[in-house]
Amino acid sequence: MVNMEQRSLNEALIDRLLLLYLVTRTRQKGYNILGPIKLQKLLYKIEERMWRKNYKGLSYTFIRWKHGPFSQEIYSDVRDLKDTGLLNKVDAVSSSSKGQHLIEKLEPLFDYEAKDIIEKVINEFGSLKSKQIKAIMYSYPKVGERRTIGEIKDGDLLLTKMKASDARKSFWLDERLMETLCVLFSPSATKAIQDGLDAIKKEEGRPFIPVH
Repeated sequence: MVNMEQRSLNEALIDRLLLLYLVTRTRQKGYNILGPIKLQKLLYKIEERMWRKNYKGLSYTFIRWKHGPFSQEIYSDVRDLKDTGLLNKVDAVSSSSKGQHLIEKLEPLFDYEAKDIIEKVINEFGSLKSKQIKAIMYSYPKVGERRTIGEIKDGDLLLTKMKASDARKSFWLDERLMETLCVLFSPSATKAIQDGLDAIKKEEGRPFIPVH
């Protein structure tokens, strides 16, 4: 198996934001993501199209695995987004009211090109079931080759992040927003904030005792 190319902190934050946006928009359009296979394939197709447009947005590393394009990083992103309360803790991948509210606030700041690519992938594949998407993905060629994904060996690299220096354009948010996302997307930071709020509520419920 190939070594996964590590993402920078900013790349991981943007990946999580675009993942949350994809999940939210898919549900808004009346479609469901009932498991990881469909989510993996949707994200692969989005990143592939970004690659073809020389646009740096998603930065996942995908290999060929049992069900086609696969990225271990997506599992860790989904887990953390669930732990922070931005995705619902259910088998299906769905955004919580908290996650939907975040997307509503940030969507106006998104680059049109990124939204257009994601929208077109949802329109094309959103209504399909995991098995249908898997079959379609096997028939697509690997980026830069004539071989189809179905012809690639398990463990071989399919797609990796684009270097910013090679990109015509990159998804961008200002530094202050990125710092905010760093907190919102961190389970430990979210827990610390919630513990602090719970402690304040407990203190508010106690009688005032003057200090002599």
